[in-house]
Amino acid sequence: MKLSAQTVIGVDPGISGALVCIREGAVLACIDAPIESGAGNRNRLSAPVLTYHLQNLIKLYQPTGAALEAVSAMPGQGVSSMFSFGRSLGAVEGVLAALGIATTYYTPSAWKRRYGLLGRPKDASRTRALELFPDAAGWLTRKKDHGRADAILLAHLLLTAGKAA
Repeated sequence: MKLSAQTVIGVDPGISGALVCIREGAVLACIDAPIESGAGNRNRLSAPVLTYHLQNLIKLYQPTGAALEAVSAMPGQGVSSMFSFGRSLGAVEGVLAALGIATTYYTPSAWKRRYGLLGRPKDASRTRALELFPDAAGWLTRKKDHGRADAILLAHLLLTAGKAA
């Protein structure tokens, strides 16, 4: 199947993150980060389930690349939290690379600045994503859907790099 418009994936890594697949003007798929129980009943990202979802997105939509949030440790985060978050980021990077998906990284400050979200509450990303993709309302109904919104905005940034958002 040959798609006429460019299609990309956006990934907000982490336990409350998500992955999305968008094409200009439309969110095609939105999947919460697949989670499994790890050591000590701590949740972690499931790389096998992530792989499954990404393989399906590739088969259905043939994305040309992925946008991934380039996260790092934050002041005040505990060692265990930082390790868990780094593990999630590494799992996403590994799966994308193994599937041959070219990845573009955006720091939180860069993509949030682009969308006027610096210093704003997490929930503000839902509002901005809905402005760009009103048809995605069904995926962004809950306050905790900010991870989905972040992934949508990351993917949109990749699609519009060099254009005004």
